[in-house]
Amino acid sequence: MSDSLNIQEGFRKNSATLIAHLTDIVAASESGFASQPLESSSNWIIGHILLLRTFMLENILKVSSSELAYSTLSMYLLEDRGDDNRKPYSYLLKHLKESQEALSKHLQSLNTTDLEKDLSDTIETAFLDAIKDTSNYTSIGEIITLLLQKETELTTNFVTEQRTSKSTGIY
Repeated sequence: MSDSLNIQEGFRKNSATLIAHLTDIVAASESGFASQPLESSSNWIIGHILLLRTFMLENILKVSSSELAYSTLSMYLLEDRGDDNRKPYSYLLKHLKESQEALSKHLQSLNTTDLEKDLSDTIETAFLDAIKDTSNYTSIGEIITLLLQKETELTTNFVTEQRTSKSTGIY
C-alpha cells in the first residue's frame, strides 16, 4: 500500500470513529435524552481535530473550505477553554464530514513526488511546532503524517472519554 493510501486510510478510520460517536451525541442531544456537560472535553477534542484538518487543507493541500476556515476555529487554540465559545456538536459533526470528503479527494490525488515535496520554506510552522518539534518534518508527507498521528491520538482521547466518563452523558 502506498504512503498516500495509508494516510487516507488513517484519516478515514479516525473520521468514521468520530462520526459514529458524534452522531450518537447529536441524536441524544436533539431528542432531549442527554446533553454534553460543560466539564466534558469532548467538544474541545473535536474542535482541535477540525483545527488540524483545516490547517492541513488550507496550508498544505492549498484547498479553501466553503464554510469552515481556520479562523472560525481559532478559539480551540486557546488555553482557556471558554465554554461559551464552543461550537455545537451538530456544527462539529457537519464539518467533520465535510473535512473528510475534502481530505479524501485531495489526498487521493497525491503521488510519491507530491509527498516528498519540501515545504520548509513555504509553510508557517508555528502551529505545527505547538503540536511537536517540527524541525525534522519538512516534506508534505512527513507533515501530513505528523498531523495524522496527532489526530489519531486525539481520536483515542475522545473515544476514551466517551466510554469511561460518566459526565459525557450517553454511554
